[in-house]
Formats: sequence, C-alpha cells, structure tokens
Amino acid sequence: MQSAPVAQSPLAPTASNERIQVLDILRGFALFGVLTVNMHWFRGGLPTPQPLDHMLDTIVVILVEGKFYIIFSFLFGVGFAVQMKRARAKGVNAMSLYPRRLLGLLAIGVLHYVLIWDGDILRLYAILGFVLIVFYDRPLKVILIAAVVLLVLSPLLPRLGASFLGSGGFGTSRSILSTGTYLEIVSFRLQGFFSETLSILFFQGPLVLASFLLGLYAGRCEIFEHLKENRVLFRWGLVLGLLMGSVGTLLGIFILSAPSLACAYTCAVCLLARSRKARRWLTPFSWMGRMALTNYIMQSVIGTIIFYGYGYGFYSKVDTDNSFVLIAVIYIGQVVFSRWWLEYFRYGPLEWLWRVLTYGQFQPFRKPQLQAEVQAEA
Repeated sequence: MQSAPVAQSPLAPTASNERIQVLDILRGFALFGVLTVNMHWFRGGLPTPQPLDHMLDTIVVILVEGKFYIIFSFLFGVGFAVQMKRARAKGVNAMSLYPRRLLGLLAIGVLHYVLIWDGDILRLYAILGFVLIVFYDRPLKVILIAAVVLLVLSPLLPRLGASFLGSGGFGTSRSILSTGTYLEIVSFRLQGFFSETLSILFFQGPLVLASFLLGLYAGRCEIFEHLKENRVLFRWGLVLGLLMGSVGTLLGIFILSAPSLACAYTCAVCLLARSRKARRWLTPFSWMGRMALTNYIMQSVIGTIIFYGYGYGFYSKVDTDNSFVLIAVIYIGQVVFSRWWLEYFRYGPLEWLWRVLTYGQFQPFRKPQLQAEVQAEA
C-alpha cells in the first residue's frame, strides 16, 4: 500500500526540480577557481620558487585570482533574488525568513574560521547579506547605481583599512601553521578573530557587496531563467568582458580586470549551457554547485590536513606545478563524491544543516525512494 504524498510546507526549501541548473553549473565552476587560489594559501608558497613556479603563479594571478570569488559573490546575490521571489510566491514573509538564513551561515562561517581555516569568507557573506535585504525592493536603477559606486570605491577602502588596522604578523602565522599543533592554531585564530573579520570587511567587503548587488539586479531581471532569450546579452558580456579584462590586466588595474573577466567567464558558461550537448559536459559542475557549501568547506579540511603542522606538514614544501596536480585530484574527487551523495540525499550535509538552521525545523534528508525503502525495511 502506497502512502499518501506529504503536503509541502510553505516554509519548505527549494525542491530539486525548481533549481536553475545554470546557477549550479556556475557555482561548481567557481569552486574550481576558488580552490586554485586557496591552494596557494594552504601550501604557503615556497621560500625559493623556481622559474616555472613564477610562471604558473603569474598565470593564476592574471586569469584566476580575484575573478572567481566575484562570480561566487554575484551568484549569492542572484540566489537571494530567486529565494525571495519564491518565498513570496508561497506566501511566506521572506523578510523574516532570510535573516535566519544569514545567521545560520554566520554560525557556519565562524566555526569554519576558528576550527578549520582562517581564509573563511562565509562570515563576510553573512554580514553583508543583511544589506541585500535593504536593497531587495529598491528600484533596479538604484541597485545598479549603488553597485557601480561600490566598484569605484573598492580600491580606496582597503587603503583606509590598512591604515586603520595595520599589518598582520605574517611571519608568526607561517611559523604556527607549519609547526603548530591543532590547539595552538585554533588559539591563534581566536586571538585574531575580530581584527581579521574587520580586515575582510575593509579589504573584500566593497567588491563583494557590489557583486551581491549586481547579482540581485540580474536575479530580479530573471536573466538566468531565460538563457536563449538573453544570448545577445551574454555574447556582448563575453566580448566586452574579455576586452576590458585584457586592458585592465595590461594596465594593472585590478578593479577593471577582475570584474570584467569574471563577467566574461560567466557569460561564456551561460552561452555553452544553451546547448543540450554542451550542458551534458557541464553537468559535473552542477553536482559540485548543488553542494557548494559542503564542497567549499571540504576543500579547507583537505587543504589544511595536507599542509598544516598538525596534518602531513607539507607547508611551504610543495611546488606550484605539483599543487596543480593536487587541485585536479581534489576537485575530481569532489565531483565523484557529489555525484554519489546526490544519488541518495536531497542536499549536501552542510546544505541540509543550513536549511535546518534557516527553517527552524527538521528537513527531509534522504531522497523519497530511499526513504520509502528504509521505512519498508523497518
């Protein structure tokens, strides 16, 4: 005898069939770039890098560094717009729901920073996410102007932050990370928690918030729900992004090169995703993207265990070319793991936890067919 379907609460999270696949593809794609950049910080560089290391590091700086966290931040803004729209369609007071979501993310980010890695960006996302709530119902023109103003100011505020906060003890940090015990490293992070949080607010906050607002703008315009209709927009974004990104790179203007190349990469993926054949090849990125939070923190766990003193202790001992091998192995392993996990579960483990914290109630975890099998066996 089959059981009757359970009615979905208006507070239920997004169902898998409601997801916009290209957003998951972009999140998975961004995770590869984030891992590539973070790997440099995990491994601590080399005391005496060789010419090949310099060349590969330069390629990463030009093509990767600063571009993919902008994409991730942009997608956070898009996701916010989508979630707010769907919550309102279900008759939910989204303005009361979303702060709980941000507080849940803040809790995860603080634990990530203290217990795993001090390069955490989730705290910044959670704090600045409250600004998105203020902007959600503003006219599109206001959102766009605010984003542009923040982009213009973003090179200036880090200088103000540097004069206000001073320089950190990088040498001390390197010593502790390479030889310290786990408890010593956690203690070191706790001592620098507030200054480090203020630091990322000054140094990364303006650009991240600008990306949030641009994502909110794109989400409210429903650009990603209509890939075919917006193909001309994506083509122009690709061409202009590459052109302006190249000029910014040649002139050494980060605030021009990084957002422009991030735009070009995003548009390129969207153009590819229009094709059914290309979308098949891009599907593994979507597995990563559906578990973006879990995979992001998993990368930190793996990286710190490999390089830090309490793990295998390879800090400052791995060449750049070998680090690319590690990046490939870790990323491919995560793709395989994500694919396997999503066969049996609705969400990644941390995505599930985040939903529980957001909705204040237990969320279904297993997929329906698996849940039915478990109940039948019981």
